[in-house]
Amino acid sequence: MITETQYNILIKCKDSSQIFNNEPKAELSYLLKNQYLIPEMVWMDNDGYNGYQISNKGLLAIQEYEDRINGIQSQTRTLQIAEESNKIAKEANQIAREANAKSKKANSISVWSIVISAILSIGAVIASVLIALFVKS
Repeated sequence: MITETQYNILIKCKDSSQIFNNEPKAELSYLLKNQYLIPEMVWMDNDGYNGYQISNKGLLAIQEYEDRINGIQSQTRTLQIAEESNKIAKEANQIAREANAKSKKANSISVWSIVISAILSIGAVIASVLIALFVKS
């Protein structure tokens, strides 16, 4: 696997031959030794310079490096999405707990309403019976 510096050197050579004057010698040496770069003579203004061209192995190294970076970015994004999902799930659970508590209160009120209605209905029946008895007498 190549380093970021080596990747940047290879990218410069991807589309055309390059002459490197300021690149780190160790990096160029590594890329040449491992046949990622191929030395070639580059002509400019009728003068020849030692230049470099990327090899197929170098193109493959670029692709592998980009795939690795994209994989890391994908994993990072997946983790971010998972964290956001967990946060939303926690909020949803809190809302569900609050709704459940309100539902229990509403059920309690309904039960008490039924009890009160039953008592009032029984009271109304008793009152009706008593009124009927007093009216007959």
